[in-house]
Amino acid sequence: MEIKQRLQKINLLASVGVIVALAGTALFGVKPLFAAGAKSINDAAGYRAQIDQLNILTLKVARAQEDQKKRDARLKEVEARLPSIAAVNQFVPELARVAEAAGLQVDNVAPVKEVKDAGDYKLMTVNVTGRGDFDTCYKFLTGLRADNRKLTRLDSISLDVDQEKGLDRPVCRLSVDISTFMVR
Repeated sequence: MEIKQRLQKINLLASVGVIVALAGTALFGVKPLFAAGAKSINDAAGYRAQIDQLNILTLKVARAQEDQKKRDARLKEVEARLPSIAAVNQFVPELARVAEAAGLQVDNVAPVKEVKDAGDYKLMTVNVTGRGDFDTCYKFLTGLRADNRKLTRLDSISLDVDQEKGLDRPVCRLSVDISTFMVR
């Protein structure tokens, strides 16, 4: 019986040793590996989300670059219509021709100020004054708009109407300030 008790103690101690060894392996080996694996899985999910966001940003950047190319092409097209600074003296006679073609009796076509800097361009403002009826003034303004070779800006317009008795078509006095941009 003594041998039997000793064998039971040895079996018990061996079982406890195996259990302790397995628990130690689980505690110090498998659990850290499991935790590291779970962290890697979470990190991979986060990386996938970041990659998705980067792909979206890449598409937005590509669209923005395409839009920038379109704006640059449009700017070059508009700049191609701008006269050079050497052609500044041609703008005033062209305005006079547009006024005469509309039937406007021109009183004055003159630069308001010297040519001045406007960013990467030069800017010249011209005042046109004249007389005519409503249709004549309208034709003059639409003639300015049709002059597509120049980039012009209508800065101010003044239209005074003389309402004398007996006139079917009143006389209008027109004063227009127009600016044009030129390349340097």
